[in-house]
Amino acid sequence: AFRKQRRRFLEAFDDAGRGSWVGDLAVRGQIATEREELKPPAMPIRRPVAGGPRPSRLSNRALLAAAAATHGGLVELPVEDVRFAHDAQSEVFGSSRTAGKDEGESLLQLAVELLSGKKGPEEVPIFEVCRHNGLWFCRSGNRRLAALRLASRFATDGRFDRIRVRAVPPDDIFLHGIPSKGKRPKLTTDANGPDCQGRWMIVRETGESVGFGDGVGGNDEFGADLLSLLPAQPCGGGGGGCAKGDGDRAKACA
Repeated sequence: AFRKQRRRFLEAFDDAGRGSWVGDLAVRGQIATEREELKPPAMPIRRPVAGGPRPSRLSNRALLAAAAATHGGLVELPVEDVRFAHDAQSEVFGSSRTAGKDEGESLLQLAVELLSGKKGPEEVPIFEVCRHNGLWFCRSGNRRLAALRLASRFATDGRFDRIRVRAVPPDDIFLHGIPSKGKRPKLTTDANGPDCQGRWMIVRETGESVGFGDGVGGNDEFGADLLSLLPAQPCGGGGGGCAKGDGDRAKACA
């Protein structure tokens, strides 16, 4: 039993990196979970339904994600699991609008650069996500997520299917804004209707949606007509690419 427990703790540390505070939190969470499991059940005892699902122990990955979400750590998530917080947003990145440029960088331009290999996914600045109602939402970086979602849809090698993000807890500004200063909450996706829940976001300049492959309202997704014409680029082309020895991705790009 000791060897089995030691192996499980070492796996948690290996997932997060030796000497990492996240690994330490994962092991502490594992111990706390097992202590809860050892407590005698409160009376009356509820008997499980025969043949029903049995609760499973939290995986190391789940413990790491929970620890990161509490302490602002980095996690890797499937890009399709990260949802938009905003109901709508301009196509142009904020820095370009602030600088007064007529033609600033847009999310479609970023998607083209990613797909063409001019820019790698690691060159996209990391943005923040938070866990709310059991779902991951953008705390910042909705346009970056939109570009990565488009790149993931049209790439053939899977190099954009997972993204590295910084997990933070949801705060009052995210949920409620600052009404006294006229600032809306960051979470406004409910304006797109109850079915949206951050699955898509509207691009204000065109009225098209991004993030939902089939489009919304009978229209194709934003930028799909252009991106579908781009030739497929292997991971090794241009600025982005699979790292040497990247397993399945390297095989897919061979």
